[in-house]
Amino acid sequence: MKTILITGGAGYAGFTVTEMLAQHYPDSRILVYDRNQKGCIELVSLLKNKFQNVDFVLPEKSDIRDVMHIQGVLAEYKPEAIVHLAAKVTDFAKNKVGKDEECTSTNYVATANLARLAKDAGVKTFIHQSTIGIYEPGGDLKEDAPMNPVSAYMKSKFLGEESVLQFNDEKFNVIVLRPATIAGYNLHFKYENIFNIVCVRSVFKVPFTLFESALENPKTFLDVRDNARAVVFAIEHAEQMKGQAYNVTSFNATLNQILTLIKKELGEEFAYTILPEQTKNRQVYTINSDKIKTLGFKPEGKIEEIVKETIIKLKKVRELYSSLF
Repeated sequence: MKTILITGGAGYAGFTVTEMLAQHYPDSRILVYDRNQKGCIELVSLLKNKFQNVDFVLPEKSDIRDVMHIQGVLAEYKPEAIVHLAAKVTDFAKNKVGKDEECTSTNYVATANLARLAKDAGVKTFIHQSTIGIYEPGGDLKEDAPMNPVSAYMKSKFLGEESVLQFNDEKFNVIVLRPATIAGYNLHFKYENIFNIVCVRSVFKVPFTLFESALENPKTFLDVRDNARAVVFAIEHAEQMKGQAYNVTSFNATLNQILTLIKKELGEEFAYTILPEQTKNRQVYTINSDKIKTLGFKPEGKIEEIVKETIIKLKKVRELYSSLF
């Protein structure tokens, strides 16, 4: 493996993927391509200092919608594999004017173009990170479960994975990974999902609101490191996995379980309010990932360990912030 190109490699999930690929492939160049809208290229610079094989394309030039620039990067660096993590998310945006269109242009159109250009450039393996949000809510959902993407983000991700799979052939390995809700701490910690939100707000004593229906309904999570492990596994097993989509999970947990573990680890009270649900809860589903596990993938993330590590790290961050004032 000479070069592995990671789009979105400076983001929350991407940071750990970049780090793990650098460790797993020390003789390969790990090239980050990130527009840095939500990413943090400065943190990638830390990885670049730690691992000699990490490099990045300047963020002011990196936009997967720029076909000419992507063509130039593929021609210059000649990656053997592409890990496509870059995406536009609008589900939680307050001002969505124009952002739904960005979802379509980034998650669908640009993704399809990237796969086509990669194939034309002789890339061997293309790993696309999709989402379990495309499924209809339910329990123990497998890859062939009914789908009902309701938001612009989910619809664009669904169209994106459909488009890239069409390029799969005997010379071009296309693999789609559908991660559960990614959770856990890294240097680029983001709190845009319920697990991370509850952890960070409990540590920093910021009151939060939970819906009653979510307290006992199990939800499937994916350790941020298991997400990276799945990417490595897909690269290593590309010939077996090509042309298909795979759910990736670590564990199921209810919010009550998470809250109990946080209270135990934090050792102090925190404030939150419980409200009745007024609309259908899109978060009520659990995901089955036996398909990738039967090939040998073994997730290592455990709910107790992830909560403990996240709270410990966030407390250190809180202490650091406190020392600055």
